[in-house]
Amino acid sequence: MKNVLKFLFLIVSIFITSCNSDDYETPPAFTDLFITMSSGNNEIRDSEVNQFFSFSDVSAGALVTRWTIPENSFFLEGPIPNNLPNHDNYIKEPITNVSNDKTVSIMFKKGNSDTRIEYYGEFADSTSYIYNIYDLDLNQSMEDTIATVNINGKWVAEHEFSIDVYDTVVAKPEIRYLNETIIDYENTTAITLNVGEQIIFEDLSNFVVDNNARPNTTTWRVVTNEEDEDDRVTILSNTLNRAGDFEKKIIDTITFNQVGDYKIELLARRIRTETLRESNDTFIIPTVINVTP
Repeated sequence: MKNVLKFLFLIVSIFITSCNSDDYETPPAFTDLFITMSSGNNEIRDSEVNQFFSFSDVSAGALVTRWTIPENSFFLEGPIPNNLPNHDNYIKEPITNVSNDKTVSIMFKKGNSDTRIEYYGEFADSTSYIYNIYDLDLNQSMEDTIATVNINGKWVAEHEFSIDVYDTVVAKPEIRYLNETIIDYENTTAITLNVGEQIIFEDLSNFVVDNNARPNTTTWRVVTNEEDEDDRVTILSNTLNRAGDFEKKIIDTITFNQVGDYKIELLARRIRTETLRESNDTFIIPTVINVTP
């Protein structure tokens, strides 16, 4: 009988120990904070409207991961192709601005040169992570550090990543007589010039309110005024470049030396880079320029 009782006691002890082992979470043996980004080691982190940027928390010993994104941005779920004009079909449902996923891909719907992505992590021990950023104000490379702080017994890391998100280019011209009188092309059907007279053209595409697309080339085209656009002939084309100076005004004075009826086209373009696609927009000024002898 004693042997039977000892055997039963042993079984119960094993059962209790087994239950306790399942319920007990062993603290990570190693803690190391590490974040990867789709920009890789590039110090300049940028994206554009309708495209996405990815973060991955590949830390060792991370107990909690949380990402918070701003308005006009969405979490995506994949696999996500890279060669699409936009990624609306990959927006994660239900829509929220918070995710606990280790890896997140974020699509932007509004340009903002200081788009902030908030990271929050909890760890079993203190740790830190150093990565390089490019300070546009100082025009130099710098180091930024994410370090944990002990809050109520938890090692907490909080950080905001800044992404430069570019808007889509919007072409916006202004035309003036030589005396600086602005021509209201939206309400002016036609103007008449004599052969040899000039008009001032200014590209305001880089100064559109609430748009940070930053087009860097301007092309003015003078075309004949056929009703069908495919039949129009370009008689003058001039391309100017901002050469990285996005505050530079692009002003051109065009001389009309041929008799005829003409329209003016403005092509504003941001050239393709390693991280950004080309963005361009064409505006056809509706005012007809009638050049007489």
